[in-house]
Amino acid sequence: MKKVLIGVGVGVVVLVGAVAAVPLLVDPNIFKPQIIAQAKQATGRDLVIDGPLKLSLLPVPTVSAEGVRFANMPGGKAPQMVELKAVRAGVSLLPLLSRRIEVGELRLVEPRIAIEVGPDGRSNYDFKRTDAAPPSAPSGGQPGNTATASDGSKFTVAVNRVVIENGTVTYSDAAAQRDDRLEKIDLTLSAPSIEGPFSASGSLTANGVPVSLDGKVGTRAAAGVPIDLMVKTAAGEARLAGTATELTPAARFSGT
Repeated sequence: MKKVLIGVGVGVVVLVGAVAAVPLLVDPNIFKPQIIAQAKQATGRDLVIDGPLKLSLLPVPTVSAEGVRFANMPGGKAPQMVELKAVRAGVSLLPLLSRRIEVGELRLVEPRIAIEVGPDGRSNYDFKRTDAAPPSAPSGGQPGNTATASDGSKFTVAVNRVVIENGTVTYSDAAAQRDDRLEKIDLTLSAPSIEGPFSASGSLTANGVPVSLDGKVGTRAAAGVPIDLMVKTAAGEARLAGTATELTPAARFSGT
């Protein structure tokens, strides 16, 4: 029995050592040119990743990168639409067997996002693909939930939780002469699926006013979509609780 336990122990040590050594044998940077090229093809914008892509498997498989920049539209106020000091994504292994990329946590460190509408009404989130082809949608009709592997096969992508650390979002509308700034954003966003439920909690500073928020949007049911949102400032709090017919600008809401 003692020899069996010793054998098992040695086997575990060897297995852990092999798993830890995989990042040394597989260089994720071989995928960097493909990622940059696909971003260019899909949006017409340049994606830059200054630092190397890093892969670690313990305690969970994690891919990380530093110095990520995504270009703004030509003529935009800010040179970059998105900048991140670092981004880290933890990926579950078992779902990969069923062709599903499941990101348990996507962590964005010091993101800087500039949303702009120019004098001519063009917005910097209106991407122009270099191949002029419309984005493909999965069979379920939800865009952005599938991707294509190098062999042409389809697989689904899901992000369960997004954590934002010290983020900044600016909004500029030249025609409306409007400028808004959200900063010191520390938020956790959760969505087990694109159908919901969705939740958000954390704090930020909106145009100089510290704000804390907590919100939940449930999955659609026969009665509609349940919504419970609360926003707090030093001056008081506001809460919205009830049901919406749909999550569109044309929705009808009943509640308090």
